[in-house]
Amino acid sequence: MKRYTKKIINTIIVFLLIGLFITSYSVKAKNEQAVSKVFHVYVDDTYHGTVENKELVEDIIKDKEDKFKKENPKVNGMVSNEISYVSEDLLGNPTKQSELAVETIKEDLSTAITVKATVTAIKIDGEPKILLNKKEEAEKVLNELKTEYVGTSDFSQFETQSEDQITQALQNDETKISTVNFDKEIEIENLFLEPNKIYTVEEAKKSLKGEALPPELYKIEAGDTLESIATKFGMTQQELLDINEGVTYEKIIEGRDVYVATKPTPINVQTVKLTKKIEPIPYTKRVVEDPSMLKGETRVTQTGADGANEYIEKNIEVNGQLSSTVREKDKVIIAPREEITYVGTWVIPSRGTAEFVWPTNGGYISSFLGQRWGRQHKGLDIARPSNYTIKATDNGTIIEAGYNNGGYGNKIVIDHNNGYTSVYGHLDSINVSVGQVVQAGQAIGIMGNTGHSTGTHLHFELYLNGELLNPLEYVPR
Repeated sequence: MKRYTKKIINTIIVFLLIGLFITSYSVKAKNEQAVSKVFHVYVDDTYHGTVENKELVEDIIKDKEDKFKKENPKVNGMVSNEISYVSEDLLGNPTKQSELAVETIKEDLSTAITVKATVTAIKIDGEPKILLNKKEEAEKVLNELKTEYVGTSDFSQFETQSEDQITQALQNDETKISTVNFDKEIEIENLFLEPNKIYTVEEAKKSLKGEALPPELYKIEAGDTLESIATKFGMTQQELLDINEGVTYEKIIEGRDVYVATKPTPINVQTVKLTKKIEPIPYTKRVVEDPSMLKGETRVTQTGADGANEYIEKNIEVNGQLSSTVREKDKVIIAPREEITYVGTWVIPSRGTAEFVWPTNGGYISSFLGQRWGRQHKGLDIARPSNYTIKATDNGTIIEAGYNNGGYGNKIVIDHNNGYTSVYGHLDSINVSVGQVVQAGQAIGIMGNTGHSTGTHLHFELYLNGELLNPLEYVPR
């Protein structure tokens, strides 16, 4: 009986040990399957693939940051995306990802992950066009563009004064700068973005002056296309192809270098210069008729004097070249003084007015005042008129009318009773008598060929207070 009981106990112990072993093996196998994990990668909450380890993603991030640092050594770049992982336990042995699948995930992640930096942008009409490392560089670019056209000393003078203050301080013919601006809206702003090109100060100045920059090499990244590269650098696809011989739509290969060129973004510097000008205001003349004064007499009762007008000449220059001129702020600083002259209108029939008329009806001058045939010719010889009527050159009294043996032939002399005397010689006939009062233009005789004459003509002389005058200087033809 004892022997039988012991055998049963031993059998139970063996079964217990077997059960314990089986249980222990099952638990171990199950635990070994539970340790296998994968990571679902999210970039900015968007799923971009599953990886077996995070190192793959971290390597991509490091490569992107290293590449950015190499291309932009003066700028601190950092990944701008939020990278998150969702882990998952996999039971059993997971199938290892193929190299193709890994490369696809890497390419997708490389495209999705971007490195950005805080840079200073020169914005033109609201669009960031020029990116620089820091604000001081942007300010230097804009200031140097301005001073290139106006000079450093001139550039500083107006910054603390308004246009009115500058205008008031100007002296006559003095010029000062009022404003220096750009023809487009310009702003400087710090931005956090993925820059395609960081300009140096000199490159920025050239671009803003409209000068083309030489092409630069760009290393093609995963996910790049002809279109995306062209867009990134503000080019058309054809422009990109034109500067890269042999590159086609099919040959955009990661790691290959291509040339890219940024287009210039020209702006113009507008300078306003103010000049104070003073110009004369000519005085006016007023003539007042006075019936108490003899005709021909004048009396100035107020002398005339020019006034002065002050104005500002505003010259607008574009890139140092005159574009337009505006006149403004006209102001009379000295009023002109009118000249007032009284003229006589009282006509005495026998008194001349000194407003002479031509003594013939047209004709031409066949001989002038001066030396002729060895002696002085005292007057004008007028021949070939439209008709032969001789006229009094001004009002006056006949003091001689008849034949003259001194060579004049039939001769008339008129005293104009104002110092002037006129003489008419070689007449064919005389129509007036001594003492007769005549009016200017009145017929006094007929042209002839009497006396010392070589043909039909009028010999005409004019005197003032006995002094012989050149009739051409007093008698209008």
